[in-house]
Order: sequence, then structure tokens, then C-alpha cells
Amino acid sequence: MNRQPPRTGQQAGLFFQLFEPPGAVGLPLLLLPGLLADGRQLARLSRLLSRRVCVVDPLGSGRSEAPDAPSEYAFAAQSERLSVLLDELGLPVVDLAGLSMGGMWAQHVLVRHPQRFRQAALVATTAATNPRLRCIVQGLLAQHQAGVRQLDLSRTLQVMCFSAGFLDPPSIIPMMEALWQEQHHAPAAVYGQLTSLLGHDLRAQLPTLHQVRAVIAGAEDFLMPPLTQKRLVELLPHAQLQLLPSAGHAVWIECPEVLATALRHALPACS
Repeated sequence: MNRQPPRTGQQAGLFFQLFEPPGAVGLPLLLLPGLLADGRQLARLSRLLSRRVCVVDPLGSGRSEAPDAPSEYAFAAQSERLSVLLDELGLPVVDLAGLSMGGMWAQHVLVRHPQRFRQAALVATTAATNPRLRCIVQGLLAQHQAGVRQLDLSRTLQVMCFSAGFLDPPSIIPMMEALWQEQHHAPAAVYGQLTSLLGHDLRAQLPTLHQVRAVIAGAEDFLMPPLTQKRLVELLPHAQLQLLPSAGHAVWIECPEVLATALRHALPACS
């Protein structure tokens, strides 16, 4: 399919990009990025999916608004913003894939607005912030509150987000740091996103989510390891688990081709 610029805009404080390749049919796939991430990290994945794709920057990331109040970053509040955005775009029903923190956001919007989604996939995420993940997030939050530079915060995240094999080539880490330095997050946004992670727990509600078809993650994910993914899929009545070999947490960056194939299989545009 020929590439063409996406339609872009902002609704309810959320920036979106709507990719509509010529000849694409079927419902759009809504992609929700992860912690301190935005649509730029999903550009290649969006093209590889070869279907209509809508990418939404989380509150505080990319070109979405960055309010000061931490309550605005709560997943429930962001889910209501997302529902308004879909209304404004004239998209009453879409498919959904949430990545990492975006997967937590996806769970909340599925619980609150199940009628809006035909089918869904959860990528490298969790049903609840368990003690291990809580320890990691609290450590990041402490660094942020101590005034650690965002670049140094990213260095802490890098070794947890990628497999050892991906980070081994000497050019990779400088490249990732250069990309990170292009991003600027308001202090309130970093605090808001991290605190929203600490409150995530939907284990009681997940058995009602019949739209989720797949749980996909890297087999070498350090942040949310295979055991976390197995516990997540056990709570979902129709989901199948797929672990991507040799991949770490950020599979959308490490192996976008493999992830795109997995998503196309799990969430066909026309079904």
C-alpha cells in the first residue's frame, strides 16, 4: 500500500494520528502506547499492520496535554477522554491493542466501555501492579522526585525495557538516548503516569472481558516477565498467550515485524 500522511488532531486533550492506507478495509485498530511513550515509537509498527490504525498519545506524552493534577492521569479518567475522542472521530467501534502501560489503559477502557471494541490484544502488560513491579515503579518515582534528569531516568529504563541481545551492538544505546532526548515531559506528566501505574489492579474485572483475543509479550521481558503474562491470560476467558522469542519488554521497538504479524493474526481487520 502507498504511504500517505496520517490525519492528526487533538480531542479531549489527547493527540491522535489516524493512518488510512489506500484500499484498507475493516475497522481501525486503536494503538495505546506505554509509559512516557507516544506515537513516534509506533510509527513503524503502524505501517507494518497494513490496515487503518489510530495511535493516541497518552496524557502527558507526545502532543497530548500535560495537566498538573495527578488525578487526570488515572486510567479511569483517561478512558473517558478516549471515549470522547472516538466519538469525535466518528468511530463507534474499533479494535484495540494496548502496549505496556497502554495495555493497562486498554483494560480500563474495555471495562468502562465494552461496547466500543470488537476485539482486543494486550501487549507486554499486567492485570495488576504486583509487588515486584511496584518496587520498580517506586524506584523510578523516587529518582524523579529527587530531581534526576529524564535522560538518566531513561538509562534506568533502557536496561529493563530491552533484551540483552538487542542492546549488545555498540550503536544501539547512543541511538536510543538520542531518541529519548527528543522527548520532553513535564514533571507533572512523569509523576502522573508513574502514580497511575501504582494504582492499577483489574484482576476482579478481567474475566468479563470477552473481546481480548491475545496476550503478546517478549519471552525475555524483564519488566513484565512470562509468569506475569501467564497470570494475565488465565484471567481472560478467550485470550491466547504468545511469547515472542528472544525479545524483551519493548517488542514494538525490538521486533515490530514479528509483533505486527502476531497482531494481524490475533486481530484480523475483517472477521
